[in-house]
Amino acid sequence: MECLEQIEKLDIEEVSKKTHISILEIRAILSKDYASFNHSKAIGFTKIFKRDYDIDMSEWLDDFLEETGAKEVQDEIFVVSREKTSTDVKTKLLYLVVIIAIAAAISLIYSTVSSNKTPEKVIKNKEIVQEAKKAIETNKSTEEPKAITIEPKPFNPTKAKEEAGKLAPKVIEKKVEKVYIESKQDLWVGIRDNDTKKTKNKIFKGTHDLDPEKDYTITFGHGYFTLVSGEKREELRRRGPQKYRYFDGKFERLKYIPPKKKKKPEPKKEKSEEETTKTAEDKSTTAQ
Repeated sequence: MECLEQIEKLDIEEVSKKTHISILEIRAILSKDYASFNHSKAIGFTKIFKRDYDIDMSEWLDDFLEETGAKEVQDEIFVVSREKTSTDVKTKLLYLVVIIAIAAAISLIYSTVSSNKTPEKVIKNKEIVQEAKKAIETNKSTEEPKAITIEPKPFNPTKAKEEAGKLAPKVIEKKVEKVYIESKQDLWVGIRDNDTKKTKNKIFKGTHDLDPEKDYTITFGHGYFTLVSGEKREELRRRGPQKYRYFDGKFERLKYIPPKKKKKPEPKKEKSEEETTKTAEDKSTTAQ
């Protein structure tokens, strides 16, 4: 992938320092070790590399989603549309006619009663009302059910990724207040400040405080000591020199590579008397 090739060209330690992504996680990204982190972290990494180095990680994220079987979060909105048919128009007209007929019948009944007309007209008006009611019931039974069409909204993968990024939980890390090295015996340490590129050597017994905000690479003369970062304590019992990196409240063990020994220059061999005599004879022969 082009995005991974761009990351490989960078200094991993500098990337870790700038992005606050651990070296182990960066190596997992480069090796496509998708089991090392979850869906939310994967999306967060793509945003961080885009923001800090303008590297497009979308191809890597698509591969991650496919390998892990993660599904994008999407909201499906269904739009219900209803088509108007000629039957609807006829039904409305029929309802209107029935209502007018009922109103007319009620008006006639009222006028008949108020003017003391014969009961025969009243009966006829009642028959009109009954016929109108029957017409409404017949129309209800014969009316065909309306078809409802459900149109799903098309899926937009870009928008789905943005929504998933918004849903990703924001991790708020508590700052470490105290960081130090503890040793019950004399311990030599070489502490390199990765910001200023300066190294300080010291031999101590007891505790040695470190600045929690700094970025250090520390070499230890032996492996019998304790690392303390806030509430975390790591007691070490290892043989030989050790090497660690401290950054962002965490200690990370590094591979210790012993320094190369400088070769001593070989002493010059003194010429024997025979060689000296021979050299002198050669010179005199040349001069003659």
